[in-house]
Amino acid sequence: MSPDATNRQELLFPDKIGGKREGSGSESVRSDDSRRSLLNSLTPRASFSFKQMQIKEARLIAEDEKFAKYKVKLKAVSLFFVIFSVFILLNASIGASSAPFYDKDTTCSKYEPTEQCKELAGFTSALYCLEVTGSIILSVHGVLGMTLREHIKKTCLIRFLNIYTRAALLIYALDALLRTAMYFKIKRLLVPVEEEPYKLHFGGYLAVYCEKEVLGVVITAVLLGVYACCFCSTCFMWRLTNQLYATATTVGNEESEDSVGKRGPLATDPTETDAAAFADFDNNTKRIQKASQVILSINEQRDQEDFFDRD
Repeated sequence: MSPDATNRQELLFPDKIGGKREGSGSESVRSDDSRRSLLNSLTPRASFSFKQMQIKEARLIAEDEKFAKYKVKLKAVSLFFVIFSVFILLNASIGASSAPFYDKDTTCSKYEPTEQCKELAGFTSALYCLEVTGSIILSVHGVLGMTLREHIKKTCLIRFLNIYTRAALLIYALDALLRTAMYFKIKRLLVPVEEEPYKLHFGGYLAVYCEKEVLGVVITAVLLGVYACCFCSTCFMWRLTNQLYATATTVGNEESEDSVGKRGPLATDPTETDAAAFADFDNNTKRIQKASQVILSINEQRDQEDFFDRD
């Protein structure tokens, strides 16, 4: 018998094994031998359970470190989507309520509009509707990303966000093209209704209210850069969800293998397996109690036999 097995027995039953060992006579020797032989044939699973717990804890730590990177990236992109969508929504709402003809310096009146003014108002409303639609889709995109961050291992949610991202990428591109087409259409319709000779510069694309041309150009350039960053972030979200789905699937497969009993190299160690007598005692506490009862019964029988032999 190995010293490790003896040490385990003494740790499990110090009052039974260690206490008897201090006595003298054949009773203590025989009872010790019986305990050792029984425990040797029925190797406890305490060490195996502890190793299994350590491996599970180490795996969970590794998974948390792996998913922590995804959480940080998802949070950054999702917050950007939500904040930018709120800005677009507010800008479109203010524009639709205060500038129904896109520019404030026109001869059109919303109470007695001419045919040209009605046409201009229609295209202007369509432009603002495109912006509102894009902002809603973008805000939902950000909310889905934040939701996935809280349920990072849900493969169905990852898959849904991946599909939503691909669809949103097409919608954003189409929205930008339609918005640009609307702008050029409005630019032509503004010419006959302007109070002064109309000269719409590049800044009028996104900063029509700026009186200074340089400031309007700067604001439009900055906003176009933010729109480009949003488009790139959407592409990044697509790639991120693909990687996250592969990672979550791998982790899920490993957990499934563990649940059906595939514990890896530890299961092939003969010193860490149970005998048939303890096959139904997976719980450590119940297993130790059962072993203690068996050992005590054997000791009592041995003591009775020795007593009768001495008589």
